[in-house]
Amino acid sequence: MFGYTANEAIGKHISLIIPPEYSDEEKTIVDKIRNNDIIEHYETVRTKKNGEQFYVSLTVSPLKDRAGSIIGCSKIARDISARKKSEAELIQTNKELAFQIEEKEKRSAELTIANVELAFQNKEKEKRAEELVIANVELAFQNQVKEKRAAELIIANKKGNELEELLRNNLKEISDYKYVLDESSIIAITDQNGIIKKVNNNFCLISKYSEKELVGQDHRIINSGYHSKEVIRNLWLTITSGKIWRGEIKNKAKDGSFYWVDTVIVPFLDDKGCPYQYLASRADITTRKETEEYLIQRTAQLEMANKKLVFQHEEKEKRAEELILANNELAYQNQVKEKRAAELVMANEELAFQNHEKEKRAAELNIANIELAFQNEEKEKRAEELSIANKELQAFSYISSHDLQEPLRKIQIFTT
Repeated sequence: MFGYTANEAIGKHISLIIPPEYSDEEKTIVDKIRNNDIIEHYETVRTKKNGEQFYVSLTVSPLKDRAGSIIGCSKIARDISARKKSEAELIQTNKELAFQIEEKEKRSAELTIANVELAFQNKEKEKRAEELVIANVELAFQNQVKEKRAAELIIANKKGNELEELLRNNLKEISDYKYVLDESSIIAITDQNGIIKKVNNNFCLISKYSEKELVGQDHRIINSGYHSKEVIRNLWLTITSGKIWRGEIKNKAKDGSFYWVDTVIVPFLDDKGCPYQYLASRADITTRKETEEYLIQRTAQLEMANKKLVFQHEEKEKRAEELILANNELAYQNQVKEKRAAELVMANEELAFQNHEKEKRAAELNIANIELAFQNEEKEKRAEELSIANKELQAFSYISSHDLQEPLRKIQIFTT
């Protein structure tokens, strides 16, 4: 489209294909994309590699990353130069046609005036002839008037011939324009009630109806039912008020297939400014509309896929967060288990130490018991020895007592 190869275009600034006088447009487009807006069917001018400028229709939408942040934009450009040229030619043709029709009506009015004047002159001539018969006295005067009127008649006839020649030329030029319109456009002429009076061959080809089937019908015969009643009502309000209506219409052919036409409806007005018939000029845009519809569907599919990917990504992140939480919980539980295990090890070590101490105390107690038993045996042995010693002491005491008492008695007796 632009004449550049991919290697020549990739990495270059977009101003490469924007004419200098349209440079401010790109800033406006970028601002809208930053606001998350989508630009559709924006018509502008771009520059080819060879410097040629041409019309394009742009569809611009933002590109986003997984987080929803805008990282760029997608641009779809469609060359509409042919359509723009056709529209310009059609507008110019309509202007010229309207001018020619106006000129024709003007010339027709002048010719009518000339004919009326000629008829008046003829009546005057007859009147003067009668007066000549009645009033011979005024013959000279009447001849002068007759000659004058004859001169005026010659001038009027000459002017009428010139007007007739001009009218023939204008009619030929109008016929040429009609031929161009018939060959390049889809034409229908209806009366003020919308009843079809005439269609060209292009209308028959695209609608698949014959001219005989169409004439006498209104446009409901090709109504697809696609457009709302409000759209049709607005169309009729526009043209019945004497204004030109422009728009795109989806119609239905005889075989049930659908087609799109870019339509211009021009009302023809009478002397009172009221429409007495309508001329509808159409251009087949079915391929363009099908392409646009495909792009819309494809865009919707891509948006759905992106939403699905975003949802899946969100689900993955959610699952990852849940897994992180589960891992954290598991780590916490492992820490608790390790803590409990450490406490259990310490308890086991404490218990082993206590058992060891108990065994040690038991051994010491056993030794003490053995020693106590030995001591008890020793005590018993000492007790027996002490008992024997006590007995010996008692015996000794008795003996000693007995032995000491006898001398004492003797002393007592001696003293007495």
